[in-house]
Amino acid sequence: IEFVRLFADAGVPPGVLNLVIGSGSEAGDALVTDPRIDAISFTGSTKVGKTINRKAAENLTRTQLELGGKNAVVVLEDADMEQAAEDTVAAAFGTAGQKCTATSRAIVPHDIADDFVDLLVQKASELNVGDGFEEDTDMGPVTGSRQMDKILGYIEEGTEEGAELVLGGQKLTGEAYDDGCFIAPTIFDHVKPDMTIAQEEIFGPVLAVIKASDFEHALELANDVEYGLSASIVTQDLS
Repeated sequence: IEFVRLFADAGVPPGVLNLVIGSGSEAGDALVTDPRIDAISFTGSTKVGKTINRKAAENLTRTQLELGGKNAVVVLEDADMEQAAEDTVAAAFGTAGQKCTATSRAIVPHDIADDFVDLLVQKASELNVGDGFEEDTDMGPVTGSRQMDKILGYIEEGTEEGAELVLGGQKLTGEAYDDGCFIAPTIFDHVKPDMTIAQEEIFGPVLAVIKASDFEHALELANDVEYGLSASIVTQDLS
């Protein structure tokens, strides 16, 4: 009701906005396949986006799709390491990794990688995980038990494939966590580019650190995924 009222206050005429409640597979499918729909805007997984695009094409319905990502931050040798680590931790864990543009890969030259990982672990360890309604909370829960199990499955797979778990990796328990789906901020070091946690969107608080030999190699690694959404680079050299 508040959502509809907000649009009314903004001058949107009655009948222009309709709020439909229901599961994506049912209500969403009905909207996508209805010839009366002129355009569709969707934010979500690549798999679902492809399905929407195929079905919408039957009616030549226009689509705007903002899909998954495996977003990388490239940190170069001339960067302010403290600031780079702080920004990377905020980008990876600020929303528990639950946004399409969350950073999930840190690509760092060999020469500075160990020191950078130490800074990441230090700053991520200081995050306060808890109730998102509390002002002092830095990171809240993930969206539900199904998503939590999926994230924990990726963490287990990362360990099995040989990545080094340097922080987190577990469901948080205790009085403050037992009624929610809380996962500790998780960092993997010594991640190989072809590992599952380096290639697939986890959509959770998991950061993979990948070492590069130089700038050109870092760019190759950043582009070596099927996704294309967002990326960042930390350097003091604008050229």
